[in-house]
Amino acid sequence: MKMDLCLITTKSPHINDCSSVEFAKEIFESKHYRDKLKTVVAAKAYLNEFLSKHSGISSDQIPKVLFPFAIVSGFELQIFALRLTHPGLYAVDRVSDNYVSNDNYRNT
Repeated sequence: MKMDLCLITTKSPHINDCSSVEFAKEIFESKHYRDKLKTVVAAKAYLNEFLSKHSGISSDQIPKVLFPFAIVSGFELQIFALRLTHPGLYAVDRVSDNYVSNDNYRNT
């Protein structure tokens, strides 16, 4: 199974709320890091586009602009946020780790 998802919601005609998600049926370390790289690159592109369209944002507000992305592998969900800490320096923050065990889906 292969699935990529890009979420774009628009509350106003001037600002898009974007995020990126990668899905995998099973957890493989190499696929996890490849998916993470793809979602970081997508989030970086969204962040750069957002900042270029909103040049009036003050320099102290720029590090507060976060672009979320998620990686779903099997029953595991990791949520991250990308931000620009200084010109040319990006940071990825882990927001949440979630795991759903198979026990939750067994018939009782």
